Amino acid sequence: MMQETEQQSGSWAAIYRNHAHLFNPAILVVLILLSFGWSVGHGFVWDDRTLILNSDIPAHIQTPSSIFSRSFWNVSENVQDVTRSFYRPLVTLSYMLDFAIWGFNPSGFHITNILLHILVSLLVYAIAFRLLKSTVGALLAALVFAVHPTHVENVCWIAGRTDVICGLFFFLALYLLLRWCEGGGSSAILSGSMAMAYLLALLGKEMAVTFPLVALVYYTIGDRQTLPWRRFAVPMFILILITGIYMLMRLVILGDFSGPPMYGDAWQRVVSIPVVFAKYLGLLMTLLPVDPHHAEGMVDSLANVNFLLPATVSLVFAAFVVTVCVSFRRTLCFPFVLVPVTLLPVFNLATFGDILYADRFLYIPSFGFAVGIIALAFEVSRNATRVSRSVKVAVGVLFLVFAGSMILASWDNCRYWKNNLTLFSHAVKTSQRSAYIHFNLANSLRAERRLPEACQEYSRAIYLSPDYPEAFYNMGVTLKESGMHEHAITYLSRSIEIYEERLSGRAIPLLLPPGMHDPSLDYRRRVLTPSIRMAYKDGQCQAMSQIGDTYRQMGMLSKAIQAYQVVVAVRPSFEAYNNLGECLLNTGNTETAYKCFLDALQIKPSPLIYNNLGMICIRQQKYDKALEHLRKALAYELREMTPQLEAALQYNMAQAIYRTKGLDAAAVHARMAIALIERGYGPAEGARELRAWFQNPPATNSSATP
Repeated sequence: MMQETEQQSGSWAAIYRNHAHLFNPAILVVLILLSFGWSVGHGFVWDDRTLILNSDIPAHIQTPSSIFSRSFWNVSENVQDVTRSFYRPLVTLSYMLDFAIWGFNPSGFHITNILLHILVSLLVYAIAFRLLKSTVGALLAALVFAVHPTHVENVCWIAGRTDVICGLFFFLALYLLLRWCEGGGSSAILSGSMAMAYLLALLGKEMAVTFPLVALVYYTIGDRQTLPWRRFAVPMFILILITGIYMLMRLVILGDFSGPPMYGDAWQRVVSIPVVFAKYLGLLMTLLPVDPHHAEGMVDSLANVNFLLPATVSLVFAAFVVTVCVSFRRTLCFPFVLVPVTLLPVFNLATFGDILYADRFLYIPSFGFAVGIIALAFEVSRNATRVSRSVKVAVGVLFLVFAGSMILASWDNCRYWKNNLTLFSHAVKTSQRSAYIHFNLANSLRAERRLPEACQEYSRAIYLSPDYPEAFYNMGVTLKESGMHEHAITYLSRSIEIYEERLSGRAIPLLLPPGMHDPSLDYRRRVLTPSIRMAYKDGQCQAMSQIGDTYRQMGMLSKAIQAYQVVVAVRPSFEAYNNLGECLLNTGNTETAYKCFLDALQIKPSPLIYNNLGMICIRQQKYDKALEHLRKALAYELREMTPQLEAALQYNMAQAIYRTKGLDAAAVHARMAIALIERGYGPAEGARELRAWFQNPPATNSSATP
């Protein structure tokens, strides 16, 4: 019986060995779906809304080439933000493809994220097999990479796919490099394909800029057979040339190679490198918890305990790599060296992000960790001739526990990325001193109409960062929506004052996390560009417009008119002209109101403006002109107007037609207006007036507003 069982197990092992390259990818796919699959039901979160929902993707769907000539953050208020100097056209292209297939259905975007991560994990498996020469080792290394909890941000967050797309082509280039080196460097197709993959990786994210250095490290300590330097120099030159072309593209399109370092001086940034590196090691080893926002500060002294411990950890890692290189094969060092090399862009020597460190930046470096620990374990096992079977079993069990804990951690942390409220409710617990996180939590609560809680979070953000104009502005708007008008005006006015302080150079537009020092001199020098000044003026105008809205709700139309006039004088806009026109109309100044509506019409034709123009014409008894405006308004699709506006249009159409053609002609519009008003989309007196027509038609009617 035992012999029969052994034969069966042996046959199963033989089947696995013969078909390992089929079984192993299937195992990886299943575990990835188990770890991240339920993110398919998540929505658009955080930057997703700006980069996708509020972007101009639909407008550019027919001209995708246009995305290659603009900044990645070429949307809304981020257009001129010098700290967002990112050039990632492939990522925007992926959003366009998703939109073409799924529309604005977030599930489709999340499916794409998971599929991309599966492709990257399969590439990692292929590279690990090339390095380890073992299907089991390749599976284990790819498993550690595929389900690592630091990848939750990359997979479960749509905007986090930047690193995944970059990683896809980065690892493809690395795989082609290994193939090229194994073939003695004789294949021009492989070297050319590697160069193309590197270029695509750069177009995915700036992290790929380290690939030439990775290639050089592999040539120096990797298993390159007897490849002569002269032969390796040719593709190396091509990689450097591509890097130069890419940097030139950034200079032309973005206006600079990179944004200014945001925090501290050069000394503080250099001293903080060991701190950042130690944090990344802790995250890779799962000793530190993953977090959507690590709000930690820099250090400025070698005697600081916040420097000494991380510096010790970094030195221990360096000693470990040297020991591995001396005690074992030099090739074993390659994956471990790859970790700090690929992290170079995010050591805060330049701006590749507005935080000290982030989980998502570990997507490519985690490959080195995953392959390195498995390669080292296999090497130790191979050299330890006296290791008992029980020890090997124990090590296997420990690995299973480690892998299981990573799967569980990834699955658990995935839930936080369901929506903005779940994300920032979690982040505020781990980043209690971050004004930025409190601000975003407040925005999420406000979107759920939980206004008192939103005000509390805005207050915390303002307490942590007293010169935070966006927090003052949103607090003011929330107070206005809550009916606390006087307080709303106070906060909105303070927002205007802060923008004025920034324009005068008395304040720096920066949220300093706890422990951060003054913003860098380069940041101070470059932050007040003409376009940034324009953005601050826009911020002031938005706040002044909200002040006008608040006075209008209070019935103080004269003060509302003054506020809107300031906005129109500084930054004429459709909304400002329309609001000013409506206030003037309500004070009886119809001529000036009519001119304001015409000015608004020049900026942006809309059914709202045509309705307002028609309403004035009705008051002036110019019914034919009123019908001309109102018919233009009704020509718009219903999705372009609110039910309240539709009710007003039907009411005004009924009024104008009744005056010119009688009740029979106006009846259809009157009944539609009554139906909408009775559903709550207009004042009840408007419906009563129209219903009275059918019983006792009025001779005159001076009102034109439902």
